[in-house]
Formats: sequence, structure tokens, C-alpha cells
Amino acid sequence: MIDEEVRELRQALFEKTMLLKEVHHRVKNNLQVICSLLSMQIDHAAGPCVAALNDAHARVQAMSLIHEQIYQSESLADLDFGEYVEALSHRLFATYCVYPARIGIELNVETVRLDMQRAIPCGLILSELFSNALKYAFADGRTGLIRVILRRTPAGRMELAVEDNGCGLPSDLDWQTTPSLGMQVVRTLSRQLRAEVSIRSGPEGTSFRFMA
Repeated sequence: MIDEEVRELRQALFEKTMLLKEVHHRVKNNLQVICSLLSMQIDHAAGPCVAALNDAHARVQAMSLIHEQIYQSESLADLDFGEYVEALSHRLFATYCVYPARIGIELNVETVRLDMQRAIPCGLILSELFSNALKYAFADGRTGLIRVILRRTPAGRMELAVEDNGCGLPSDLDWQTTPSLGMQVVRTLSRQLRAEVSIRSGPEGTSFRFMA
């Protein structure tokens, strides 16, 4: 009797897992359709709206990739965020980097497992900061490097950092008050994660560091 109940529970768990995987798969597919539509619109757009469409495409792509990795993962409870960081960084580099011969990326990434409630906002923060570095840090034609760091601190917290050795932020820019949509997204999600944020910027580049 007990063995039969165990088999029924295992079967129910298996069916629930397959259902959740299918949900993630469908969400991923829907987001990829949106990405494709945005790509088509970008191809036919001109002027300032191209940058806005590219940013929207990157944000949807960041969310789609999380659902893709959850679908492929053995565990639905969390995902390997380090693997996600590597994949998203390379996709953003291919999207935004106009001069790949001038700009390089360096990934110092550890295996850090996050549940979806934390993975999605962290992924969107990474998307904003990485794309901003590609768009603005080397706009004066200089060569340089963007570094992404992900690790667990000795205290068990997650540390995520995006650094570059570009031209630095404008001296009058306050990331806490700037109306930029990208920085608004970063501010809102940082508060949602209750993350500690530290920023360093100067002639030698910019560093955004998050502890959550």
C-alpha cells in the first residue's frame, strides 16, 4: 500500500514538473516571438527610435533567456545564474558592439544558483549596465574592456559587478535621480532585491557593484 502511494506521488510530481517545464517553454517561445518582431521593426526603423527598440529587444531577450534556462534545467526551483550571465553577456555584445575589434569582454563568473524571483531582476540589471557600457563607455573611439563579475561572498551573499575602463560617467550625472529609463530600471530592481549598490567612476572607467 505504501509503495503504491509513493509511486502515485512520484507520478504526480513528474506530471507537475513536466507541466511547469511546458509553461516555461511556452513563455520563452512567446518572448522570442516578441524579440523577432522587435528585430524586424529595428531593421525598418531609422533615427533615434532604433536605440529605444534595441533596448526593448535586449530587455525581452534577458527575460526570455531565463525561461529558456529554467526549461533546460533539471531543477525548476532555481537556475545556474553564472551560466546565464555568460550567455546574456555574449548576446548583448553581439547586439550592441559596433566595433568588436576595439572592445573586449572578460567574464569572472562563478556558479551561483538563484530562484526566478531574484534571477529575473538580476538579469535585467545586468542587461542595462552591460548595454550602457557598450553604448557609452567607449564612444570616443578608445579601445577597452568590459568585465562582468559574479560570485558568492564569504558571507553567502551574491555579488554582481559590471566594470569598464572607458571614459567614465559624466561628472554631473547622479544615477539616483537621472530620468534615464535604464537607470530607473536599475534603481527599481535594486530596491526590489534590497541590494547594496556601490558605484565608482572616473577617468579610468566605471564600476557598478551590487550585493544582494
